[in-house]
Amino acid sequence: SSSMGVCHPERNECLGASTSIRFHTNEENNPWAEYDLGAVRPISEVLVRNRSDFGSERAVPLVVEVSDDRNKWREVAKREKDFDTWKASVKGTSTRYVRVRVTRRTILHLEGVEIR
Repeated sequence: SSSMGVCHPERNECLGASTSIRFHTNEENNPWAEYDLGAVRPISEVLVRNRSDFGSERAVPLVVEVSDDRNKWREVAKREKDFDTWKASVKGTSTRYVRVRVTRRTILHLEGVEIR
């Protein structure tokens, strides 16, 4: 979705602050981060690491959505409670695109999303 500014995860820095987050959106309705797997492929799990130094409650409720064309999205997992690490099981799913999205007005910043 949007970007509040540049993050440098390799230097543990984002928007001038020392942090392990990979990205930081502006405050908006339904902020999201999207990942292109390059081709349709089977996935079984999406591992999400929430921001650990501040504001972890901003990432809920969080949904995992998949798409083959970036136009039609399908929800495959949902997390309603605050978390440090969430392992979303999506066994039996094949997709090209994976999106994590908060279903309310907030800011989204995560330390990592791993698609397996």
